[in-house]
Amino acid sequence: MRDDEPSLGFGPWHTHATVWAHFAEPREQDEALAELLLAILEDQLVICVDVGGPHDGSAGVIDLREPTAITDALTEPGGSGHVRLLSWGGTKDAEHRLDDGQP
Repeated sequence: MRDDEPSLGFGPWHTHATVWAHFAEPREQDEALAELLLAILEDQLVICVDVGGPHDGSAGVIDLREPTAITDALTEPGGSGHVRLLSWGGTKDAEHRLDDGQP
């Protein structure tokens, strides 16, 4: 909780119910955070760290339920084309590079 608002953190990333599901009613916001938590625990929402380049070490999360999530992270403007994925259970921990020919 932060200022009486549900929040969720994973590594360097965090969000609040009113940010992630700002359009929803309070109960639906709580449900949205619960869904995010489940995605983290199931290694679907993972930390994505930029490796090298001007943003070396910057991190956020990507949703691996989205088919283009890794490609999008690799081709993000200003990115290095090299990312490290870190998952809660370790099942999706990996490094991906554009120059490998595969995301």
